[in-house]
Amino acid sequence: MTDWQSTRVWRALLPAVNRLMRAWLRSGWHQPVSSTMVVLTFEGVRSGSTYSFPVGYAEDPEGLMTFTRFSWWKNFREERPVSLRLRGREVRGTAVAVRDPEAVAERFAYYLRRNPHDGKYFGVRVGRDGRADLGELARATGRLVMIRSRLEVARTP
Repeated sequence: MTDWQSTRVWRALLPAVNRLMRAWLRSGWHQPVSSTMVVLTFEGVRSGSTYSFPVGYAEDPEGLMTFTRFSWWKNFREERPVSLRLRGREVRGTAVAVRDPEAVAERFAYYLRRNPHDGKYFGVRVGRDGRADLGELARATGRLVMIRSRLEVARTP
């Protein structure tokens, strides 16, 4: 299966797609996509620039997870503050990159069970039962880094 994220067409369209998705997720009509996507905002470690882009996510008891093979993950070699546009609300938290192959593989399989339509972006077929093709899953996770975000708990007065 082709990994859409590595195609020239996808790379050319990505900036426009990201702008549209950011606007959609920040709008009042976010609900069709906000159950599987957030806008992740963070400050670059070296540049100090603010980066903000949409990413797919899944939630578990430890927080949120997203996966990437792009180099922006390097900003999270150490735990860093982030802001997330999550289901129509701006929330703060911290995020860190997880590179342990076993942890990435196990959590990515979990992610794909919750977001089976995302398999095509990573070159992984997901069956109707929610299970990913094991060979494709292994190939994909060899190139992925998980970003684990923990949200701050809102305090009530």
